[in-house]
Amino acid sequence: MEKIAVAALDLVDAKGEFTLGEVAAALAVRPSSLYNHISSKADIVEAMRTLVFTTHPPAGADPPITDGWQGVLRALLRRYRDAFGHHPRLIPMLTAHTVSSPDVVHMYDDIATVLAPPASRPRTCWT
Repeated sequence: MEKIAVAALDLVDAKGEFTLGEVAAALAVRPSSLYNHISSKADIVEAMRTLVFTTHPPAGADPPITDGWQGVLRALLRRYRDAFGHHPRLIPMLTAHTVSSPDVVHMYDDIATVLAPPASRPRTCWT
């Protein structure tokens, strides 16, 4: 799946869109072969979302957080911006598809936790 996502992302970076035929051609396979790994174009979009989010920036790149929940929120949003900022042509495509990537959903959950009223916020978001 990662090879499919990389091929599609290269196309999106170059022209802002991709077709299954173009992805198949980039991988030197027939379009029908892609369906052994995906069920739809949306699967490729989600694979690109996961690929981008898990590879940019590298794990552990965030500096230590020293200023409470504001620092946590700042770090989360900076990571999100930096991850997708490398592929600006992908962003419009991502807004048209439902998020199902566990890595990205976890980041949204972290943001919601930090923004929750203090009484309902778990202590783990402070560290």
